[in-house]
Amino acid sequence: AGRGCGRGCERGCGRGCGRGRGRFSGRVTPAQRLRRRATRGFYRALRATCRGLLPTGVGPGPVNPNDLRRIALLASYQVGDLVVALPALDYLRRAAPHARLDVVLSPRNASLVAGDPRVDGVLLHEPRREGWVGLARRLRRGRYDAVVDFVLPHHAREGVLTAWAAARRGARVTPYRPARYLGLFTHHPRVPGLDRRYMADRLLYAVAAAVRPLGAPPPDPDALRRAYPMRLPAHPESDAHAAAWLAETFGDAGPGGRPVVAVNAWARDPVRTLAVSQVRALLARLEAAHPEVAFVVTPPPGAEDAAAAMVEGTGAAVYPPAAALGPLVALLRRCAAVVTPDTANIHLAAAVGCPVVALFATAATANVAHWVPSGVPCRVVTIGDGRPLRDLAPEDAAAAFEALWAAVGPERAGEAAEPAAIGQRAP
Repeated sequence: AGRGCGRGCERGCGRGCGRGRGRFSGRVTPAQRLRRRATRGFYRALRATCRGLLPTGVGPGPVNPNDLRRIALLASYQVGDLVVALPALDYLRRAAPHARLDVVLSPRNASLVAGDPRVDGVLLHEPRREGWVGLARRLRRGRYDAVVDFVLPHHAREGVLTAWAAARRGARVTPYRPARYLGLFTHHPRVPGLDRRYMADRLLYAVAAAVRPLGAPPPDPDALRRAYPMRLPAHPESDAHAAAWLAETFGDAGPGGRPVVAVNAWARDPVRTLAVSQVRALLARLEAAHPEVAFVVTPPPGAEDAAAAMVEGTGAAVYPPAAALGPLVALLRRCAAVVTPDTANIHLAAAVGCPVVALFATAATANVAHWVPSGVPCRVVTIGDGRPLRDLAPEDAAAAFEALWAAVGPERAGEAAEPAAIGQRAP
């Protein structure tokens, strides 16, 4: 599935994905056939134009990290997509400790790497304000030896931007393999067992396969996962803020006291967002079963009223949202577990070692295996048949929490996750 449309689609998209109206279904209309021919012609012309205007002298073999002096990482602008790219960022830092490593981020994502010793520079980009041409100009001035493109969803724009930033002397790396874009990159490694690999492992393997010492064998995906887990730097101010809020709100909650469980109801896609009544019913069930636990609802900025309605009549509290992500990360570091739909909180919790109950809607997430929590105990609840998470029964989410709590609750209660050590780069 996904060979025709290049998106790994599991629904009938009409672009040859093998489900529905694709070319393997035998029901291709003349209009669809004409559209595919036009699309293929467009991308052939685009690749030819890029080869002519932006040629590259980089060969297909691995890039020697000792030859790199400046590296640019184009990270996705969504929070969770950046978090799953952290192992690859860690690999680049260790592989080329002498190189300058710049990361292109949205203003909201930038707070996640503030003070991160792995990053030398952050290029803030707001597409609605600056546009992609402005970013291309800034990247071109960087004279990068390697440009790594992790942007999702993947479009021709990112391929052209990568080619423009790297130019003739730079490698152009991507972990994605849609056929229409491959001619725009110099390195697009094939990840072993792609369909069953967690997204962080896919990104990490692609970078490790493209940037490695000459003569070194291809990396082992499982060994890479163990060597480069997702890690977020600690922020002392945010940690102090979260600790003070817990002490003021619950008194004895947090490390050394009552265990804290965070409940998130929001996601960027409405299909993945929980309803107010759902969360209220879930909280009522969990509080009745676990009076020893302090429950906290973590809304994004602008959702305070909905969050207040969710905790009405319960003993739960609403954690004040902030534009920066540091306070949320600090709270998750102190939580015994997190209940959340498939959104940033899944990966933020995993990056600080917090167990997760992950709620997925297959209508929004085609391959759940790519996005489940990594490296932490978890329970996954999936609702299919194209239904939104609003159709999920609260008792199903509560049952998943009970299973997780029985496995990790006693060990996790009363202690906070220690910030994973992120070593300074070698001099």
